Amino acid sequence: MFRGARFRLAVVNGLALLTVLAILRVAGFLLLETRLNRDATDELRSVAALITLRIERDGFDTLSPALRAYRYPIRSAVFSEGGTLIAAEDQPPAWLRPAAGEVTDVAGDGGERTRIVTLPADAPDGRRASVVVARSVERVDAVLDEVRTVLQYASGLAIVLAALFGW
Repeated sequence: MFRGARFRLAVVNGLALLTVLAILRVAGFLLLETRLNRDATDELRSVAALITLRIERDGFDTLSPALRAYRYPIRSAVFSEGGTLIAAEDQPPAWLRPAAGEVTDVAGDGGERTRIVTLPADAPDGRRASVVVARSVERVDAVLDEVRTVLQYASGLAIVLAALFGW
């Protein structure tokens, strides 16, 4: 009499556990992804804002030493309104150019996903420029891949353990 009820209860518990794990896994992963991407963008915005403030305060004359302060993995350059290079730590790659939007992801060196932040700057002499700052977000992608893998194995293990022990 109770044998069928016990089996049905175990199946319902297993389905409930699977549903809860799926919701937690998706929600946790999306929150982590959003946070890591926001942190990467905020770092680039901060560097671009510092360079912009330097341009607005001192103009373009003292800009090259300021750009050298932000070495790899952050790449930076300043372009005129017409797209001419004004200053850079060294010759910028072809993908390091002002973008239409403030934040853009492009294929950078070796095809890796690279985030570019472009901010406008006005020099005291009235010239306008675009401050372009970029860095690879491959590290963010690698962390997210590792977390995704851990979550898959942990979810599978939890389901197997729940099935074995009747939870």
